[in-house]
Amino acid sequence: MYKKSMRRRMAQVCVVLLVAAGFLGLIVYRVRVRQFIFYLDARASQDTVRQTGTLPTFASPRIIVSKTDRRLYLMDGEAIARKYRIGLGWSPEGHKRRAGDGRTPEGIYHVVVKNPRSRFHFSLGISYPNAADAAAALEAGIISPEEHDRIVQALKAGAPPPWNTALGGEIFLHGHGASRDWTAGCIALDDAAIEEIYAVAQVGTPVEIRP
Repeated sequence: MYKKSMRRRMAQVCVVLLVAAGFLGLIVYRVRVRQFIFYLDARASQDTVRQTGTLPTFASPRIIVSKTDRRLYLMDGEAIARKYRIGLGWSPEGHKRRAGDGRTPEGIYHVVVKNPRSRFHFSLGISYPNAADAAAALEAGIISPEEHDRIVQALKAGAPPPWNTALGGEIFLHGHGASRDWTAGCIALDDAAIEEIYAVAQVGTPVEIRP
Protein backbone atom coordinates (compact mmCIF):
# COMPACT_ATOMS: atom_id res chain seq x y z
CA MET A 1 0.00 0.00 0.00
CA TYR A 2 2.81 2.38 0.92
CA LYS A 3 4.63 1.71 -2.37
CA LYS A 4 1.44 2.31 -4.38
CA SER A 5 0.90 5.62 -2.56
CA MET A 6 4.46 6.72 -3.30
CA ARG A 7 4.10 5.76 -6.95
CA ARG A 8 0.86 7.76 -7.18
CA ARG A 9 2.52 10.82 -5.65
CA MET A 10 5.51 10.54 -7.96
CA ALA A 11 3.18 10.28 -10.94
CA GLN A 12 1.31 13.40 -9.80
CA VAL A 13 4.57 15.30 -9.39
CA CYS A 14 5.67 14.25 -12.88
CA VAL A 15 2.38 15.42 -14.37
CA VAL A 16 2.69 18.81 -12.65
CA LEU A 17 6.29 19.18 -13.87
CA LEU A 18 5.31 18.25 -17.42
CA VAL A 19 2.45 20.77 -17.43
CA ALA A 20 4.74 23.51 -16.04
CA ALA A 21 7.41 22.69 -18.63
CA GLY A 22 4.77 22.85 -21.34
CA PHE A 23 3.60 26.30 -20.24
CA LEU A 24 7.18 27.56 -20.01
CA GLY A 25 7.93 26.17 -23.47
CA LEU A 26 4.85 27.91 -24.88
CA ILE A 27 5.90 31.26 -23.37
CA VAL A 28 9.43 30.95 -24.74
CA TYR A 29 8.03 29.93 -28.14
CA ARG A 30 5.73 32.98 -28.29
CA VAL A 31 8.57 35.34 -27.33
CA ARG A 32 10.85 33.82 -29.96
CA VAL A 33 8.16 34.03 -32.63
CA ARG A 34 7.49 37.69 -31.79
CA GLN A 35 11.21 38.52 -31.92
CA PHE A 36 11.47 36.75 -35.27
CA ILE A 37 8.51 38.72 -36.64
CA PHE A 38 10.12 41.98 -35.48
CA TYR A 39 13.36 40.89 -37.18
CA LEU A 40 11.60 40.07 -40.46
CA ASP A 41 9.67 43.35 -40.33
CA ALA A 42 12.83 45.38 -39.83
CA ARG A 43 14.64 43.46 -42.59
CA ALA A 44 11.70 44.00 -44.95
CA SER A 45 11.77 47.74 -44.24
CA GLN A 46 15.51 47.92 -44.93
CA ASP A 47 15.19 45.77 -48.07
CA THR A 48 12.55 48.20 -49.38
CA VAL A 49 14.99 51.06 -48.84
CA ARG A 50 17.71 49.25 -50.78
CA GLN A 51 15.41 48.19 -53.61
CA THR A 52 13.75 51.57 -54.01
CA GLY A 53 17.00 53.51 -54.11
CA THR A 54 17.25 57.26 -53.71
CA LEU A 55 14.29 59.04 -52.17
CA PRO A 56 12.31 61.31 -54.45
CA THR A 57 12.45 65.08 -54.12
CA PHE A 58 9.94 66.18 -51.48
CA ALA A 59 7.72 69.17 -52.20
CA SER A 60 6.06 69.17 -48.77
CA PRO A 61 7.75 66.78 -46.30
CA ARG A 62 6.09 65.91 -43.02
CA ILE A 63 6.19 63.09 -40.51
CA ILE A 64 3.30 61.14 -39.03
CA VAL A 65 3.84 58.72 -36.14
CA SER A 66 1.25 56.12 -35.13
CA LYS A 67 2.05 54.88 -31.63
CA THR A 68 -0.54 52.10 -31.80
CA ASP A 69 0.80 50.73 -35.08
CA ARG A 70 4.45 51.36 -34.11
CA ARG A 71 4.98 53.03 -37.47
CA LEU A 72 6.49 56.26 -38.72
CA TYR A 73 5.24 57.55 -42.08
CA LEU A 74 7.48 59.87 -44.06
CA MET A 75 5.02 61.92 -46.10
CA ASP A 76 5.14 64.21 -49.10
CA GLY A 77 1.94 66.16 -48.63
CA GLU A 78 -0.77 63.48 -48.38
CA ALA A 79 1.29 60.76 -50.08
CA ILE A 80 3.23 58.17 -48.08
CA ALA A 81 6.80 58.03 -49.38
CA ARG A 82 8.14 55.58 -46.78
CA LYS A 83 6.99 53.78 -43.66
CA TYR A 84 9.27 52.53 -40.90
CA ARG A 85 8.91 50.47 -37.75
CA ILE A 86 9.53 52.40 -34.50
CA GLY A 87 10.15 51.84 -30.82
CA LEU A 88 8.69 54.15 -28.16
CA GLY A 89 9.21 55.04 -24.52
CA TRP A 90 9.26 52.23 -21.95
CA SER A 91 5.73 53.23 -20.84
CA PRO A 92 4.17 54.02 -24.21
CA GLU A 93 0.46 54.26 -23.39
CA GLY A 94 -0.95 57.78 -23.13
CA HIS A 95 0.40 61.28 -23.63
CA LYS A 96 3.59 62.44 -21.91
CA ARG A 97 2.74 64.55 -18.83
CA ARG A 98 6.03 65.05 -17.02
CA ALA A 99 9.72 64.23 -16.99
CA GLY A 100 10.59 60.62 -16.23
CA ASP A 101 7.21 59.06 -17.02
CA GLY A 102 8.65 57.02 -19.92
CA ARG A 103 5.89 58.13 -22.30
CA THR A 104 6.15 59.36 -25.87
CA PRO A 105 4.17 62.61 -26.43
CA GLU A 106 1.06 62.87 -28.60
CA GLY A 107 0.17 65.98 -30.57
CA ILE A 108 1.31 68.39 -33.28
CA TYR A 109 4.99 69.31 -33.19
CA HIS A 110 7.80 70.18 -35.57
CA VAL A 111 11.51 69.55 -35.93
CA VAL A 112 13.56 72.09 -33.95
CA VAL A 113 17.03 70.47 -33.89
CA LYS A 114 19.10 68.33 -36.27
CA ASN A 115 22.02 66.49 -34.68
CA PRO A 116 24.36 64.56 -37.02
CA ARG A 117 26.59 63.51 -34.10
CA SER A 118 24.03 62.02 -31.76
CA ARG A 119 25.09 59.11 -29.56
CA PHE A 120 22.08 57.38 -31.13
CA HIS A 121 23.40 57.77 -34.69
CA PHE A 122 21.43 60.69 -36.25
CA SER A 123 18.67 62.50 -34.36
CA LEU A 124 15.90 65.04 -34.90
CA GLY A 125 14.62 66.98 -31.88
CA ILE A 126 10.93 67.91 -31.81
CA SER A 127 9.13 70.86 -30.24
CA TYR A 128 7.84 69.10 -27.11
CA PRO A 129 6.45 70.63 -24.96
CA ASN A 130 4.20 72.62 -27.29
CA ALA A 131 1.80 75.41 -26.32
CA ALA A 132 -1.02 72.96 -25.55
CA ASP A 133 1.28 70.89 -23.31
CA ALA A 134 2.37 74.05 -21.48
CA ALA A 135 -1.21 75.26 -20.97
CA ALA A 136 -2.35 71.89 -19.59
CA ALA A 137 0.67 71.69 -17.28
CA LEU A 138 0.09 75.23 -16.00
CA GLU A 139 -3.54 74.43 -15.20
CA ALA A 140 -2.49 71.23 -13.42
CA GLY A 141 0.13 73.07 -11.38
CA ILE A 142 3.01 71.10 -12.90
CA ILE A 143 4.85 74.20 -14.15
CA SER A 144 4.87 77.84 -13.05
CA PRO A 145 3.44 80.77 -15.03
CA GLU A 146 7.01 81.90 -15.75
CA GLU A 147 7.92 78.47 -17.18
CA HIS A 148 4.74 78.48 -19.25
CA ASP A 149 5.63 81.87 -20.71
CA ARG A 150 9.19 80.78 -21.52
CA ILE A 151 7.89 77.76 -23.43
CA VAL A 152 5.40 79.84 -25.42
CA GLN A 153 7.91 82.58 -26.21
CA ALA A 154 10.52 80.07 -27.41
CA LEU A 155 8.01 78.43 -29.71
CA LYS A 156 6.93 81.77 -31.15
CA ALA A 157 10.58 82.60 -31.83
CA GLY A 158 11.09 79.27 -33.62
CA ALA A 159 13.53 78.06 -30.96
CA PRO A 160 13.50 74.77 -29.02
CA PRO A 161 11.24 75.09 -25.97
CA PRO A 162 12.88 74.83 -22.53
CA TRP A 163 13.63 71.17 -21.77
CA ASN A 164 14.47 71.64 -18.08
CA THR A 165 10.96 72.01 -16.62
CA ALA A 166 8.87 69.34 -14.87
CA LEU A 167 7.31 68.58 -18.28
CA GLY A 168 10.60 67.14 -19.48
CA GLY A 169 11.87 67.44 -23.03
CA GLU A 170 14.64 66.36 -25.36
CA ILE A 171 12.24 64.17 -27.32
CA PHE A 172 14.07 63.00 -30.43
CA LEU A 173 13.64 60.77 -33.41
CA HIS A 174 16.87 58.75 -33.41
CA GLY A 175 18.55 55.51 -34.40
CA HIS A 176 19.87 52.36 -32.67
CA GLY A 177 16.90 50.07 -33.11
CA ALA A 178 13.12 49.83 -33.43
CA SER A 179 12.43 46.26 -32.29
CA ARG A 180 11.10 47.20 -28.83
CA ASP A 181 9.93 50.08 -26.61
CA TRP A 182 13.13 51.06 -24.82
CA THR A 183 13.57 54.85 -24.85
CA ALA A 184 12.80 57.46 -22.18
CA GLY A 185 10.10 58.90 -24.46
CA CYS A 186 11.88 59.31 -27.79
CA ILE A 187 10.98 57.61 -31.06
CA ALA A 188 13.60 55.03 -32.04
CA LEU A 189 14.25 53.76 -35.55
CA ASP A 190 16.76 51.51 -37.26
CA ASP A 191 19.87 53.41 -38.32
CA ALA A 192 19.12 53.09 -42.06
CA ALA A 193 15.66 54.58 -41.46
CA ILE A 194 16.81 57.62 -39.46
CA GLU A 195 19.44 58.32 -42.12
CA GLU A 196 16.70 58.64 -44.75
CA ILE A 197 14.42 60.72 -42.56
CA TYR A 198 17.30 62.97 -41.49
CA ALA A 199 18.16 63.65 -45.14
CA VAL A 200 14.60 64.81 -45.89
CA ALA A 201 13.52 66.59 -42.69
CA GLN A 202 14.52 70.18 -42.00
CA VAL A 203 14.04 72.45 -39.00
CA GLY A 204 10.35 73.32 -39.18
CA THR A 205 9.20 70.01 -40.72
CA PRO A 206 5.83 69.12 -39.14
CA VAL A 207 5.69 66.05 -36.89
CA GLU A 208 2.29 64.65 -35.90
CA ILE A 209 2.30 61.97 -33.19
CA ARG A 210 -0.95 60.04 -32.98
CA PRO A 211 -2.06 57.70 -30.16
